[in-house]
Amino acid sequence: MRSSELKQEIVRLGEALGFRNPGFARLEPLDRGDYFSEWLAEGRAGDMRFLEHHRKARLDPHSRFPWARSILSAAYPYLPPAASAPAPWREEMRGRVAAYALGRDYHLEMDIRLKAWSREIEALVPESQCRTYVDTGPVFEHEWAQRAGVGWTGKHTLTLDREAGSWGFLGEILLEVEVEPDQAARNHCGTCTRCLEICPTEAIRAPYDLDPRLCISYLTIEHKGLVERGLRAQLGEWLFGCDLCQITCPWNGEGEFNPALHPRLDLLLTLDENSFARRFRETPLERTGHERLKRNAAIVAGNTGNPQILEALAKALRDPSALVRTHATWAVGQIADAPGQRKSLLESMRGDENDLVRAEANLCLDETGPG
Repeated sequence: MRSSELKQEIVRLGEALGFRNPGFARLEPLDRGDYFSEWLAEGRAGDMRFLEHHRKARLDPHSRFPWARSILSAAYPYLPPAASAPAPWREEMRGRVAAYALGRDYHLEMDIRLKAWSREIEALVPESQCRTYVDTGPVFEHEWAQRAGVGWTGKHTLTLDREAGSWGFLGEILLEVEVEPDQAARNHCGTCTRCLEICPTEAIRAPYDLDPRLCISYLTIEHKGLVERGLRAQLGEWLFGCDLCQITCPWNGEGEFNPALHPRLDLLLTLDENSFARRFRETPLERTGHERLKRNAAIVAGNTGNPQILEALAKALRDPSALVRTHATWAVGQIADAPGQRKSLLESMRGDENDLVRAEANLCLDETGPG
């Protein structure tokens, strides 16, 4: 099979599996070493300590897989969300989940499809080998996607293409066979700054410059401890992930409202570990864990300002986790329309066994005053 025919057949096989915009790049070292070292030195990885590992392989996959000659990159689409949350999220006491988190964990789905694709490639080129990656491996997926022509890196640091925007996951396959590289994607962001302007926490510090430690997706998924008090209100209704910078992007389309992306806060606040495991097994939400999802639900509950959520918060104040109790205490302090009940609950937390919970209760009582 001629090289051009092989390339066309690999693309055809990938598209048959549902991948979008398959493209190829020559495997060579990336010139991002100094930037990445400075990025890590600034502490931007936060709790994502895995980013500190395998630095050499991230910058040059060939150093780990000397047989590899090309890299194949492609996007796998998911359904976009509605452009706005349901207007009465505070009244209905519902949180919001990023659109990609709907259904089975994409790592599992992508792994199946990428491995199927790689087996078909190996059948086309006998005695060759492949290595597949989703975003769990040491590969700079957005960099390779741009080099392979899959899409360009937008100012929000996600990969965009002009037809489907950024609603998609990226996957890579290292190939032993050398395939003619595609033309790198051109940037089409222009002068637009919508993604910078909409970010509540100002995580996008400048075009193409994201500080993950301020990103709502990081705070609700990767961050393991207390969410800083000054950031809690900025989370708004977001329980898991955030789609704001994608929703506002003019290259992105809009989907239909899906109630599964807007779960009830009272149910989440009262979930035990067994219920959490049954409900979220093999979904992206499993990643954040039972404790942190309840932490997030407590923050969003406080952001509703709805006194009807106090019953569920009162139960969360008795949670075995001090992390949950601390954020539930803060949430109680945000319910301005029930001053008597609010003060009683906060007073009860001044006797908690945990220093952080007691400190939060005292801060809330100082802020709310004698009412």
